[in-house]
Amino acid sequence: MRRPRSVDGLATLAGAGLGAVVAQWVVTMPALAGGSANVLLAGAQLAGLAGAYFALVGLLLAARVPILESTVGLDRLIAVHARLGRWTLLLMLSHAVGVTLAYAARARTGPLAQLWSLLTGYGWVLPAAIGLGLMVVAGVGSWWRVRARIRYETWWTLHLTMYAGLALAVPHQVVNGSAFVGHPVAQAAWLALTGLAFGCLLAFRLGLPLARAVRHRLRVVEVIEETPDVVSVIVAGRRMDRLPVAGGQFAHWRFLSRGLMWLSHPYSISAIRPCGRLRITVRTSGDHSRLLRRLR
Repeated sequence: MRRPRSVDGLATLAGAGLGAVVAQWVVTMPALAGGSANVLLAGAQLAGLAGAYFALVGLLLAARVPILESTVGLDRLIAVHARLGRWTLLLMLSHAVGVTLAYAARARTGPLAQLWSLLTGYGWVLPAAIGLGLMVVAGVGSWWRVRARIRYETWWTLHLTMYAGLALAVPHQVVNGSAFVGHPVAQAAWLALTGLAFGCLLAFRLGLPLARAVRHRLRVVEVIEETPDVVSVIVAGRRMDRLPVAGGQFAHWRFLSRGLMWLSHPYSISAIRPCGRLRITVRTSGDHSRLLRRLR
């Protein structure tokens, strides 16, 4: 099946952004005439820039921006987000190792001594190292062998550390990176992209659901045990005709009840009833779904 032009356009836009990142690195990279240490440092800096760019794009893909979901589809967005996450972690680790070894070669000292010097002598490098550690934790938690052995709630909590890790990693690039120091336009563009990614995350993962919940005053009005392992939840509210949902559509639901309020789960809308009521029918296969029986 042929992809929509909007999808190709978004892919082209993301590729152009990566091209701009590489172009900025080419213009500002260290002179390569100094030997292998400078070559290693230049490669490590490119890895750091590309890894951070992939992370910010991945953040946008997972922010549930309505126009992206409607044109690309949530399943495809999450699949690309997962692939970018693997490349992000690999590039970030390559950046940290490469910079440490390059500076150690320049200073003619050991890697551990040089790592300590970087952590204590350069602004925002220590928070960036902590951020990288958090991203490694999130990456290990998302590895399919680990993911299959832990609860969804545990994975979701671990995955949140990726966002915190990225937030800690960005400042050291602007303060210390040769691609940004002395280049105010590049600094402004990078901070704008970072602000856009985190702004969309807050607006569409937190702000929009809260606004809809308040506007429509959603509440549980009935819980029905269909079978021993299937439960239906009837949700009502006001102005439900203006809620952009349809029967058979998935939506992420968060219930303000003990054990359910801290994370959302995707459940399909099995029916839209008269008088503006929605029905969610769920097979109780996990901890979150089993708690739906106890909703009041």
